Amino acid sequence: MTIALAASEAVARPWGIPAAHFGFEPGGGIERVGEVRFRRPDTMAAGRLGLRLVLAGEPVAVEVHPPGRGGEACYVLQAGPEARIGHGLRKEATADAVHAALDLQVLPRLLRWIGVKAGDALPIPAGVLHAIGGGLVLAVVGPEREEALILHDYRRGQPLDVEAGIAAADLGPGPDIPGSVQVDQGRTVLVEGPDLVLERVVLQPGRPCRLEFAEETWVLVVAGEGRLGGAMPLPSFAAAVADGGAADFEPGPRGATLLVAYARDRVRPGLVRPGVLSHR
Repeated sequence: MTIALAASEAVARPWGIPAAHFGFEPGGGIERVGEVRFRRPDTMAAGRLGLRLVLAGEPVAVEVHPPGRGGEACYVLQAGPEARIGHGLRKEATADAVHAALDLQVLPRLLRWIGVKAGDALPIPAGVLHAIGGGLVLAVVGPEREEALILHDYRRGQPLDVEAGIAAADLGPGPDIPGSVQVDQGRTVLVEGPDLVLERVVLQPGRPCRLEFAEETWVLVVAGEGRLGGAMPLPSFAAAVADGGAADFEPGPRGATLLVAYARDRVRPGLVRPGVLSHR
């Protein structure tokens, strides 16, 4: 069983944001970062889940994940005053109506747009048409091998998957979005099943916790900083990945807020327990 720091890679996207705005220095001539992808070490076996940040300076695309390939969950890290996410259709539509909207370049008008703010989370099940609006920075957890079918890209010229996307999409009204549930002090379940669970764990300075990794688990620090296992420093927007085992997380002097995602269809009761200070 391995618990390791995840490497990160900045990816240029035309809809991204200037790298300096989010504190990145990606190099390689990248001026607009659209994604930051986290990678497990080569020594770890491939897993079910992947983790990335999406930095959307402009609307991204309208896409769908094919049924049977697993859905996603997204957590809003930063949001502009009018930030929104398209989540399913406003009302039921036919394939012909979707084709017509695509021909007129107005497919986004058919979506149900939801205003979001920092701290919000949304499940994005397979089969649900969705789109990320501009002015958003998200943490996204989903299948390690992302297989999104793009139907509309705001005239950016990338390849589209129109027929496959329409066939894969649920053309009924967008599904209900369950609210978050606080299960313990500082621990909130944001998304539960069917493909993954996403939780937020808030730790105060001097109050470590023990994380029990019963299955593949990703940990992303979204505020503050700390150490995992006593020796692994995790600043803000750093991630660790585990395929089992357990480790103490010791928050820094500002405390820490963690996103914890694991490949399970329901909440794991023993995920977070009291930890022990390392006295370093």
